[in-house]
Amino acid sequence: MRHMSFTRTPQQMRDGTKTVTRRHPDAWATLKPGDSVQPVLRTQGLKKGERHEFLCPPIEILFNWVEPVEAITIEEVASEGFPDLTVHEFCALLRASGAIAVVGHSPPREFTRRIEFRHTTKEQL
Repeated sequence: MRHMSFTRTPQQMRDGTKTVTRRHPDAWATLKPGDSVQPVLRTQGLKKGERHEFLCPPIEILFNWVEPVEAITIEEVASEGFPDLTVHEFCALLRASGAIAVVGHSPPREFTRRIEFRHTTKEQL
């Protein structure tokens, strides 16, 4: 099972309040509805002997597509685990994390990959 890092939102994953994540449009392109992914604190930079920190049982992917950044709503920001941020603040966070790609130049458009999932219990797998 593949691991997906949730470094910025570990508590939201543990609580089950995060149901959407955004990644760079080129990342996770082969993920499809029904796939299971194990949420972990981080996937890179583990020292020798360190193990992945599982945040919750595996998640089931519901939807996975690339969308323009202007499609992000305040409800989506809350689904991402950031109910106290504005859309503008959230998009700035995405830009800083590298989860946005700029395409074209007259005018350029920004895109991000939107992955929606549901939390499962071990018994559901």
